[in-house]
Parts: sequence; structure tokens; C-alpha cells
Amino acid sequence: MARYELTEDRLAALRGGLGDGGRPDAATRRALNAATTTDVDQLAINRDAVVALGPEVEGKLDSLSVTDQKQSGRCWMFAAFNVFRHRVAKELGVENFEFSEAYLQFYDLLGKAEVFLDSIAKFEPPYDEREAALLLGYPDGDGGWWEFFTSLVKRFGVVPKYAMPETQSSSQTRAMGRALGTVLRRGALAIDAGNATKEDVLRDVYRVLAVHLGVPPEEFTWQYRDKDGEFHREGTITPREFAERFLPDLDEYVQLGNDPRPDRPFGTRYLTEGQQNVPGGAEFTWVNASAEELKATARRSLEAEEPVWFSNDVKRQLQQKLGLWDTKLLDTDLFYGIDSELSKGDQMATRESVLTHAMVFTGYDEGVEGVTPPRWRVENSWGSKKFSSEGGEGYGVASDRWFDDNVFTIVVHRRFVDEKLLAAFDAEPVVLPPWDAMS
Repeated sequence: MARYELTEDRLAALRGGLGDGGRPDAATRRALNAATTTDVDQLAINRDAVVALGPEVEGKLDSLSVTDQKQSGRCWMFAAFNVFRHRVAKELGVENFEFSEAYLQFYDLLGKAEVFLDSIAKFEPPYDEREAALLLGYPDGDGGWWEFFTSLVKRFGVVPKYAMPETQSSSQTRAMGRALGTVLRRGALAIDAGNATKEDVLRDVYRVLAVHLGVPPEEFTWQYRDKDGEFHREGTITPREFAERFLPDLDEYVQLGNDPRPDRPFGTRYLTEGQQNVPGGAEFTWVNASAEELKATARRSLEAEEPVWFSNDVKRQLQQKLGLWDTKLLDTDLFYGIDSELSKGDQMATRESVLTHAMVFTGYDEGVEGVTPPRWRVENSWGSKKFSSEGGEGYGVASDRWFDDNVFTIVVHRRFVDEKLLAAFDAEPVVLPPWDAMS
């Protein structure tokens, strides 16, 4: 390997990119003066894109105030509940409705703890393998996928929020996660040494969860007040009975993905290894398809008044105050005087773009050619303050081209999926490693 030397000649050549004689030219000076005092995302805003998008869409399904995951990684769960809570509120005739995220969170973390212990048992100290290092780095994280939601609901049911409300730790999970990580890492060593059993470790996990979240109810009294002020009390019900009453058959929902890398043919089913939150639970799986196919499928679902769960890279080309996403929204190349263009496939291959968040599409507008672009109504779970401009109140708008570049998977009822793609779900999946970009 050649010796690295940052010589004066090389430095002079690099400085030459700033302007004649290596001194910043006028454009660079303006950018420097601005960026040293102001947020670049404000400086690079493309006003034309903001005006073209606007805060509204023609058709939307949402009618409730937004939810707030706060400082937690539960976006996947909030988004899944957001797919269904609007129809529940409509059925009950109530002003607002929210399922308990803390209830499922308890069982999600308990299940992940057991999955971790089962998985790490395949390795031995000092755990030098790549997969072991991944496991130990995040032994009980609170992120997840649609499949995690379905696994939990089928086993444990659901409850309304009042039956197990949020706690400080449910919405700010760092301290709880740190405690669980310590219990599990220590437990892995103790089990390997023969000084503890898996059940011993899980008892400690359960205790930590109970301290932070409370003990999940085995049954509760179902009651509510409708928009007309009439009070309804329907008696005692179990979480699984509540799920059977208010949620559809989750096995009827499937996931389409868009991974345009050359070695990922469309029409093929994929599964990412090691993505489970309960032993024997559903795994993260999807059929690969074009972005156009994902958009057409999502539109069919919305036309049938069914919101669409989707995974995405949320912070790319986002103006948070306005609640807008668009690939032309932030013109950072113009601001810096560089070229950062990458295809979606190259973004994934280099990890420039990865799956970071889950939200829900609740509407679509085909736009007006040459005036307003096609765009999507987005229900997020960051509360009402972050997307507060122009009456957004927690809902946002994403352009069609942002969908192309930053949406990775959608979940819809199988009746909205093209027959050829639907048939691919019956095939054996191509298994991807847990460090793949689609993970």
C-alpha cells in the first residue's frame, strides 16, 4: 500500500477547487457565511418545490389526531395501529381512538429477549463472529417490522390505550433498553457457563419490563363515550377478544418491496434472516417489485379506503417544520456546488439510504400536470408539533418522486396485489443476511 502523504502540492490542488488562487470565490464565500450561522436545510430549501407540493391532497382517509411515539423506536407499531384505528373510531362513533402501544411493547421486548438468548446460544465467547456482534450490539432494541406487529397481535391481542397507558419509559426507552441489554448480555454469559437457565434470565427481563411499563392486563372493562355524549360500557373482555372484534385477519396482508439493485429481480420473494421478535414468529419477508407497481398497489388500497403501511428513509429530503418530502426540496448540490446524485440502487449498496422509519399513506392526489406534482398524504407518529405549519398537525405530504427514491416496502391487503406478484408469495424465499440493506 502506498504511503499516505498530504503534501503541499496536493493541498494546493484541493484548495484550487474553492476558486482562483485557492481562495474562496464569491459563491463559496456566500455559502460559508450562511452555513456558519444558519441550518443548511433552511438555506438549501427549494421554494418552488414547497409551493408546488402544498399541504393538502384531494383524497384523504384520516380523521383523527396524530399519535406520538416520542423517543422510542416503535414507529412500525404506531404505523400498524394507524392503519386500523380510523375505522375503529368510525365504527364506534368516537372523536378519537388509540390502541395501547405500551401493551404490545411489553410483549415485543419480552419476545425479543428470548429470540436473542436462543440466537446467541449458537455462539461461544468471545463472540467474534459478525452475526454474534450484531446480536450483542442490539440485544433488545425496540425497532421492528410489520411482521412483528402481526406476531404480537396473534399471540397477545390488543387493548385500548386506557387499559395500559404510556409511561415515561415506554416513550423514552433509553434507560429501559440499557437495563435490558445488561441483563441479556450477562445472561448470555451465565447460560453459556452453566450458571443460569434461559428462564432465569427471562424472569429478570420480565421484572425490568414490569418496573418500566407495568404489568399487561389479562382482561379489562371495555367502555367508551361516543360523539353524542352517550356512554357505553360493554363489560369485561380479554385482549385477544378485543383484537378479534376490531382488527381484520392480519394473515391477509402482504408486503411488497422495491429493491432495484441488479441482483434483486422483480417478482422474487425475499426474507431477511434473523428478523423475528417472538420465537417461531413471522419473519420479515416481501416480494420485490418496481416502484411503479408499489405505487399502483398503494393507490388501489387507498381507493378502497384502506390506509397503507410503508417503510422508508424518513430524513432524506424532509423539511420537518413544513411536513414535506420531495427529492427536489433541498437543493444542497446548488448550495455546496457539488454533484451528489445517486440512483436508489447505488444508495442502498453504499448504505447512503436505508430503511429507518415506518409511516402510513392515508391519501393520494394525482396533481395537475405542469402545476402540482402527484403526491401522497402521510400520517406520521411524531406528534402534532413537528409538522405544524400550514395546518399539517402531524400529517405530511410526500411527492411521487420521493416515493420512488425513498419508499422500500408497502403493506396492503392481498386483494389489491397483482396476481403474478401474489403468486410469488407461495415460492420459497431467497434468504438475505441480517446485515443486508433490506434489514
